[in-house]
Amino acid sequence: MAPPSQATGGADPAPDQPVGHRYLIGLGSNLQPAANLALARRCLEAIAGRLLFGAEVVTQPVAMISDHLFHNQVAYLETPMDPTALKCCFNALETAMGRDRRDALCKVKDRPIDLDILAVLDPAVELGQLLAAPWLDQLIREAPDYNRPLLQDLVALLRAQPPAPADWSAMAH
Repeated sequence: MAPPSQATGGADPAPDQPVGHRYLIGLGSNLQPAANLALARRCLEAIAGRLLFGAEVVTQPVAMISDHLFHNQVAYLETPMDPTALKCCFNALETAMGRDRRDALCKVKDRPIDLDILAVLDPAVELGQLLAAPWLDQLIREAPDYNRPLLQDLVALLRAQPPAPADWSAMAH
């Protein structure tokens, strides 16, 4: 299990600046996973105001037949991108890294990278309140087996060490 890592934006935003959009995201790779997850993390850092990665774990493939183990990770991400723009960004990154999203069987084939939005968090609610909300426990309970401990660990990490605020004035919109 690789240790969690953190990447953050700059100085504290002005009190009237929005925090952007907040997400819990999942990353996975079973083709050259060390290199592909590292590249995906660097790409996410480029679009993030706040970003905190949980630990990376190795799991068996789920809902597919493969000889390649998956490396999975979850992260907390704040970005100016709305969910539709972020999903488009994820799809473009997956394609750029070699995933053929036009293939009808792409969900059951080996992949260099898989990026998913696991939850969209309310930017109007303080992070500490979000982390204490009952819906978060339900999200973790309903997560796939391979993501459940990763989400539990990430939430615990966020509760203990929330990422530093972003400087949204420096972010491209």
